[in-house]
Amino acid sequence: MIRHYLSEKRIKSKSDNELFFHQTVENKFEQLDITPLSLAVNTILKDLSGGLYFRLYHLRHSALSRLQLLLHTDQLRLPTCVDALLPYDDPKRQEVRTLVTGHGRLRDRYHALAAFSGHSSPEISLSTYLHFTDLLLGLYLQQHRRELTSNQAQVLLGLRPHRIRLRHRGKQVITPANTAGFLRKRLNRYIRPAPSPRASRAASIDASLQPVKQRQYEPMLAVLSKIQAGYDHREIAWFYQLSTEQIEEWHQSALALRDLTTDKQLPRLFPRSRRHQLLPPEPVGVAEKRDVAKALADCRKLYQSPQERDELRWLIRYTLTHFNSSRSGIRFDDPSTFQRFMAIACQLFDWPRWRLSLRYTDKKLSNNGATARLPFRATP
Repeated sequence: MIRHYLSEKRIKSKSDNELFFHQTVENKFEQLDITPLSLAVNTILKDLSGGLYFRLYHLRHSALSRLQLLLHTDQLRLPTCVDALLPYDDPKRQEVRTLVTGHGRLRDRYHALAAFSGHSSPEISLSTYLHFTDLLLGLYLQQHRRELTSNQAQVLLGLRPHRIRLRHRGKQVITPANTAGFLRKRLNRYIRPAPSPRASRAASIDASLQPVKQRQYEPMLAVLSKIQAGYDHREIAWFYQLSTEQIEEWHQSALALRDLTTDKQLPRLFPRSRRHQLLPPEPVGVAEKRDVAKALADCRKLYQSPQERDELRWLIRYTLTHFNSSRSGIRFDDPSTFQRFMAIACQLFDWPRWRLSLRYTDKKLSNNGATARLPFRATP
């Protein structure tokens, strides 16, 4: 029926820009409004499920998950209950698989499925849409016949040394297939009956009503790293369950920081080698990572006090407008500003991490070796 409809539309179309599915008969260039279709599908699914909440997007999850099973039917023998989810015979399965992934391209199948789904990478498909990954991994391990060494069995399968010695004494080969029963026995203690959809939905509603203190630093870094890698904003919004407005706000803030310049119109925070990036480079070494984690935790504590919050904002603003990526450190020419800056900064970074360098603008003082007394104590 669909093929006949598409063929008829191609024959009757007067322009290549005409839409196959359009809103009105008079205007064949107006995109179809899927809201009535979505409401109709929602009503039908609700009646069929006995009142459970479903929407048109759930059909997309079901279709892509079944396509995931279809990708492996030529390599695996699916259980009967799972194989019943694919209403195709073997020739039809091969035809659909070839149309989606091509012929003889085992390594590119998930990339082809991601492109078919409109995703930029298989990571999005596997983490959000494909719900049979664990089952397929178990089936592949079940038919895996490669013999493992003692170290591999302990690391990969979690077998204890005593169990490995018993198998060696009995001259039993250690493979994932032979140890499946033992592993299943160990996992039984962690297996619980799946809750009904109604109970899980009620629990999720109760959990959503509880106030949760959101922290935006970690999600912001994750979102900006995705944007930096070339992901689409809408795809990121669905992946992290965030609004596109929030993502756009973070993106514009990162662009504004990157566009900060010095008096000579040179980039202030990003060198030329990173002028197209949104995030600074990752910390190098354990000490720097510890400094970042400690500073972030201390900033959150200071932010809880209104007075210290204003001082923290001033410190961040002063750092962003006086720091230069071409040289390390921050210069001060006013003792009061330096004292105000260090009163907050010394709470973020430990004293052994600081280095103070004094410079004199008066050549007479510099030549005479004079010393100056700072209005700030150098001990915590």
